[in-house]
Amino acid sequence: KMAFDPRDTRGRRDLTGEMIVTIDPPDAKDFDDAVSLTRDEQERWVLGVHIADVSHFVPEGSALDRAARRRGNSVYLPGRTLPMLPEMLSNGICSLQPGQSRYTKSVYLTYDKDGRVQSTRFANTIIQSRARLTYQQADRVLKGDSGGFSEEVVALLRDMETLARLIEARRRRAGMLQLKMATSELVWDDQGQVIGLQPEDTSYPHTIIEMFMVEANVAVATLLDRHCIPFLRRIHPEPDAGALRQLAQTLRLLGVTLSRQPQRHDLQRLLDRVQGTKIALPVNILVLRSLAVATYAPVSVGHYALAASKYAHYTSPIRRYPDLLVHRALQAYLTR
Repeated sequence: KMAFDPRDTRGRRDLTGEMIVTIDPPDAKDFDDAVSLTRDEQERWVLGVHIADVSHFVPEGSALDRAARRRGNSVYLPGRTLPMLPEMLSNGICSLQPGQSRYTKSVYLTYDKDGRVQSTRFANTIIQSRARLTYQQADRVLKGDSGGFSEEVVALLRDMETLARLIEARRRRAGMLQLKMATSELVWDDQGQVIGLQPEDTSYPHTIIEMFMVEANVAVATLLDRHCIPFLRRIHPEPDAGALRQLAQTLRLLGVTLSRQPQRHDLQRLLDRVQGTKIALPVNILVLRSLAVATYAPVSVGHYALAASKYAHYTSPIRRYPDLLVHRALQAYLTR
């Protein structure tokens, strides 16, 4: 049994006084990532990505660990969740609930004015989230409706959007692919019956959190790779040449031209070109189906769609077992 005493900060940097928030879907209960954003003395952005320290509560080889490994991940069904970890952990002491002291692992990334990473730091920490926002609430704040949130939270969200757009632009220049798939979610009544469909929320706060999580994942993978610590990577191999030739042939039937050996930038230019047209969805689907499947492996292949030479899943250890393994590898570095 792993004891949890929120007053025990031994070996941890105490961040409970800092401005840290979570942004998640409205029905989320397992908050495994929180974010802070400040400026240093040189006026550079310092992004903090604070992830629930699940590895502290799930020792390697324990009964908890064996059960989590068998499950592999949490499963989200319509109206129901099958958690990877017991709810006492997943929705309780590991969940970064507002106003509650929680153990975390923190990645700090310092950026220049163009959104390029200048340095990274890693630490075991303890935080207290100041606010729990949904994506929709964050979107309303960014569009001018403060919705009862403090000036400090509103200012933080605006800064987060500024930095995220810099990171997104930098990653697009490097070749990151951004596919836009129209997805829907079920609408339920109070009795648990499906009464309709609605388009899934795709407001910009989703991209803000996505960009920050990708940055943290790259930073951790880069650190472990540099120190030759073995870890489970998230890899996305380059697409097969035959699949890309087939893609070019099929697109011609839709009146769209693409070279027979397209590079990543060619694929993104194609996606940008058709955005907002009638053929946008079929083109996005065709491009997706021409790409290889992302998977987990220890080999250093990189992530094609993210244009990242080193990548790992680190930011969701409550709901994905590979992230828990990466946390243990990071702990090995922190306690070396």
